[in-house]
Amino acid sequence: ILLLCIARPELLDERPGWAGGHLNATTVLLEPLGDKDVARLVVNLLGGSSPSPAFERRIVGAAEGNPLFVEEFVSMLLDDGSVRRSGDTWVATADLSTIATPASIMALLAARLDRLPKDEIDVLKRAAVVGKVFDREAVAALLENDDAADADRRLEALVRREIIRPDRSSGGWSDSYRFKHILIRDAAYAAVPKIERVVLHERLADWLSQSDGEGRRPVDEVIGSHLEQAYRYRTELGPPDDRARAVGRRGAARLAAVGRRAHVRGDAGVAEGMLARAAALLPANDRERLLLLADLTEARIERVEFESARRTTDELMAFARIAGMADMTWRATLYRIELDHFAETNVSQDITESVRQATQFFDTVADHRALGLAWFLIGSLEMGRGHYRESREANERAMDHARRAGDLRAEGRSMVEVAWIDLYGPATITVAKRTAQELLGWARAAGMQGSEAIALGYLGRLAAMVGEFDEARRLVEASGALSTQLGRRYLVAGNFFWWMGLVEWLAGDPAAAARELRSGYEQLERLGDRTMRPEIAADLARMLYLQHRLDDAFNYTQISEAFGPLTEVRTGIGWRGVRGMILARRGESSAAINLAREAVATAETTDMLFFHARALEDLAEVLELSGSSDEARPVLAKAIGLYEQKGITVLAERARQRASVAAREPLRKGSRVGRDRCRAPSHPDGSSNSP
Repeated sequence: ILLLCIARPELLDERPGWAGGHLNATTVLLEPLGDKDVARLVVNLLGGSSPSPAFERRIVGAAEGNPLFVEEFVSMLLDDGSVRRSGDTWVATADLSTIATPASIMALLAARLDRLPKDEIDVLKRAAVVGKVFDREAVAALLENDDAADADRRLEALVRREIIRPDRSSGGWSDSYRFKHILIRDAAYAAVPKIERVVLHERLADWLSQSDGEGRRPVDEVIGSHLEQAYRYRTELGPPDDRARAVGRRGAARLAAVGRRAHVRGDAGVAEGMLARAAALLPANDRERLLLLADLTEARIERVEFESARRTTDELMAFARIAGMADMTWRATLYRIELDHFAETNVSQDITESVRQATQFFDTVADHRALGLAWFLIGSLEMGRGHYRESREANERAMDHARRAGDLRAEGRSMVEVAWIDLYGPATITVAKRTAQELLGWARAAGMQGSEAIALGYLGRLAAMVGEFDEARRLVEASGALSTQLGRRYLVAGNFFWWMGLVEWLAGDPAAAARELRSGYEQLERLGDRTMRPEIAADLARMLYLQHRLDDAFNYTQISEAFGPLTEVRTGIGWRGVRGMILARRGESSAAINLAREAVATAETTDMLFFHARALEDLAEVLELSGSSDEARPVLAKAIGLYEQKGITVLAERARQRASVAAREPLRKGSRVGRDRCRAPSHPDGSSNSP
């Protein structure tokens, strides 16, 4: 006979000797279910239907392998309508991350904790203040002297009760433990009165601050979080007094330090969260809070969260004016201009004049950080107009001010712009590669991972321009992986897919290029981007044209055209050239030639060597397709000369081969033979600039 008895751990709390000393009797402690088994249990509880990924993640994360908790969570979500059935899948109807723990579970856990001896529950409450993972010394620091000496015995008793367990994952701490389940920690914390939480969080923050440098790992984020908690509970218990404000200020300083370090290394997501929490701990018109709002605005702009960035800028502007802080008012003005430029693609002369006025003000007060931003904006505006030399000069001034201010992030931002200018402007490929390598070396030495990701992408593009396609893909993939790790959705969506698309185009595979570009375009569309999307649309139109998908290509030229002022320069050159070739293939020669000439005329007002050469090549094709081969030859020769001047060997060689083919077999306007020849690959690698 096998007798199997199932019991909760409370049995051993009341009868610790149960089954002890009996022949052929044993106790087996069940470990938590694995994530896959939890997912299977959820499916069974839902009658065989699958939960949505968000639903499953919430249950798996909250239950931590406890089947009772799984059952209670699923029942609660079904009862309160937080999930509903959609076909064969259960989907969330609310934000499941904000759903509270079922009252039945909390009551069950609270009842168990109530049965513990007082000395053990006292230790458990202090452990709960520390967190899910805690150190023996941290708990002892929160106990009275006599109790601290007895902490080890109490902790071991809690281990035997299967409430906590030793933790080996937190290297740097001597004797670490973790709660067996996060909900046990939550139940223990809920048993601590708010006034006591204030005292314990402050005491713990003080102890962690004093422990810094003694072989442990107290960090600003942990200390700042405990001070943040103490401040919040103080304000919940009454209006903030001087003590509460002092605690808030200390917490803000710690969290701000974490946020600013994250911002420097390129982790804008962490930066945004920490800076927002820090700002919330300070009085509304406090100068330090306004400085935090400025940093927060920049983090949100980097994350392409333009609406929230605009709200933060408006708040900064309002409080700066009330406080009479002219420097902060001007800084808010610069952020508004930056948002107008990058979110709305506004490049009007009025904006440039406003930036220059701000520059004059910051010159008088020697605010190098603000001057760095102002000159960066001037450089961006000049770049938008296609004036790359002027943009480079402005960014070099921005870098100088950033270095004088000790602002690594701003220095890296302008170094990135300079590398872009050398990539597509008048510098040779050799010079552009040296600039990108300097950016990469600087970024790695400074720990600027965002700038490192961009430098890798630039080097990938440059490698593709000289035919090193495997190396180009490796570099761009490394850029994308680092951008993903940093949570830089903008870089992943815009730069990674855009860059990979251009690599595949240069490698002679327009279909693969179109897939990459479309992925980037769609992600940027979801992010609400208005700066990279028009240019990607123009490049995508080119790839579709190369696949003979003329209607789709035409549609993307319209998308690119519709974005506004910025499309009149760099992007405008691209969509006009592609549309001109499309119209030429449709037999609309006059309109096609006019558009292609407009693109070349625009390019001639800039020093964008790459775009100028490509516009000339587009015009040459339009002229050939329109039956003007004699006129096309010198235009194509000029494009080849610019490609060679830049050092783009791949495009120079393709253009030379095109010129050679055209010389042997000139196109006849409207001829079937001519159109068929354009559809065949004209190069050994199967690539061609024309269908």
